[in-house]
Amino acid sequence: MDSLFDKMRRVDFPLIVSLPANSAELARAAIDEGASALKVHLNCHHRASGTKFGSFSQERKTLDEICRLARDAKIHMGVMAGAEKCATREELEILSGMGFEFFDIYARDLPAHLLGIRSLRKVLAVGDDYDLEEVRALKDTGADALEASIIPADGYGKPLTASDLLKYRVLVSASKLPVIVPTQRKLTLDDLPLLRDTGVSSLMIGAVVTGSTAEGLRRSVRMFRTALSE
Repeated sequence: MDSLFDKMRRVDFPLIVSLPANSAELARAAIDEGASALKVHLNCHHRASGTKFGSFSQERKTLDEICRLARDAKIHMGVMAGAEKCATREELEILSGMGFEFFDIYARDLPAHLLGIRSLRKVLAVGDDYDLEEVRALKDTGADALEASIIPADGYGKPLTASDLLKYRVLVSASKLPVIVPTQRKLTLDDLPLLRDTGVSSLMIGAVVTGSTAEGLRRSVRMFRTALSE
């Protein structure tokens, strides 16, 4: 199976689903509706969903269930490794052995020594305070992709703006990496062609558009997957 990163570089525009909770039910809903990849979370309080995610040891049993579903469906798996507290090297190596392909974390929160991990791809996120010179240096630090989490908290759930599109274009040009856009804005299907035209490589839908229920997640994944396939 090609890696998620091969697909992004081929401009396949894979659909990543950031689960609003580490839940086998939610994972099954996303898989059934055609998600290309799933992202779970550790060691953080997720602002958009309001969910508090525990440590690796606390989440391990559920992650095992989600991994079994993902392996059977042959879809990609990633993990948000933490915020102020990050998963350890040993935990990340175990996650790799479980079938995870990448970990995702804000560059400001990643302990530098974890850049040396070879068994997992690294998606580094930048926030609304990003520095373009740092973005240009990401590729040389070993990042495999950039998550453009650039919308300030008071902009969550609001419509996509022309300014957002300009910023995504700048990040694509500056980073020379596949750029993943999370749904911090309340994206609509009409936004998708505009978003793709910026050169970003993947859409990651999460709680702002999926809600927190399996029914809402199914509906959103189906809607975006169908639109992206047209």
